[in-house]
Amino acid sequence: ILFLSIHSSRVHSCSVVNINLLIVYFIIQHFIMASLAPNTSRQETHEKKDVSKLTTSLHRIGQELRPTLPYKIILSRISDGEPVTDCKLKKIHLIRHGQGFHNVAQTEWRAAKKPGEPYWISTDPDFKYLDPELTPLGIQQATDLQTETLHLNPDLIIVSPMRRAIQTALLGFEKHIKSDGTCNESTSSTSTSTSTTDNTDATDTTTDNGSNKRSKISIESSSSIRILANENAHEIAGKHTCDKRLNKTELIKLYPMIDFSLIESESDPFWGNGEIRESHLSVSKRGASLMEEIRICKETNIVIAAHSTILFSLLNAVIHIEGNNDENNNYDISWFGTGEMRSFYVRWEEN
Repeated sequence: ILFLSIHSSRVHSCSVVNINLLIVYFIIQHFIMASLAPNTSRQETHEKKDVSKLTTSLHRIGQELRPTLPYKIILSRISDGEPVTDCKLKKIHLIRHGQGFHNVAQTEWRAAKKPGEPYWISTDPDFKYLDPELTPLGIQQATDLQTETLHLNPDLIIVSPMRRAIQTALLGFEKHIKSDGTCNESTSSTSTSTSTTDNTDATDTTTDNGSNKRSKISIESSSSIRILANENAHEIAGKHTCDKRLNKTELIKLYPMIDFSLIESESDPFWGNGEIRESHLSVSKRGASLMEEIRICKETNIVIAAHSTILFSLLNAVIHIEGNNDENNNYDISWFGTGEMRSFYVRWEEN
């Protein structure tokens, strides 16, 4: 292209030369920006249709929900390391959990062109995907986050009260919250325990795909960073057994370093009878409530370890992205890949 432009300068008028050089400039700029841009297609192939449909639904919900909120919530993307100098700003780091066993199950299920999902009550009556943990790849994805989190200085880590999100936060911020520098993972593959909820008696056994084995990623914390479980960061609930959390008592035993004081219900409050999926409006409203809690808390550098749908709803129906003129192609509001983190400045303006 450069050769053609130079050649054209010898045979065409000055105005044509300028046009050619301008075209070259934009082409080069496009490739430079493409090489520097993060991966904008983090969704799996089998997710694309669902994400497209959800995007349309959330844009409609956002048009109705945002004007009803007391504050306009505005995000701007940052390269972390920048200090918060404006007292009206806070930093938030949004993280989707690493790959869970249910993610693998869904990929395989859809590849086989089976109807429904592998974790519907009808296809998972024994609840083997109940509150699934991270796969070995998911553990690696969470651990790999340390290259991004090492230079962060969060003063609050908010986690969904679901194991895959908790484990991701503990591994991703291990160097911030550990005292002895080791991560202990113990897996019990022979014992059988029972987790009872309000709606079902789920026998907990090791399965071929390891989806419900009782491994525990345990990190002893001596840090002043508060790690707080918050139900508003819960994934969209109902119908999918993978989106039903363990009972609070069991979670406290598994993760004693987590503050579960905000978790009021022993069992999952969003599960209901398990037959109805939570509405996207309900999820978006939970996202708005979570952002209000962040607004009034004293901490200014906050991590949120959560899930794909709650994060996608937050960005597409609750928050305004500064400088976002093309919502359908903006990376900031795109679907999160497993083990992905995005950092933002956030500020609140009266609506």
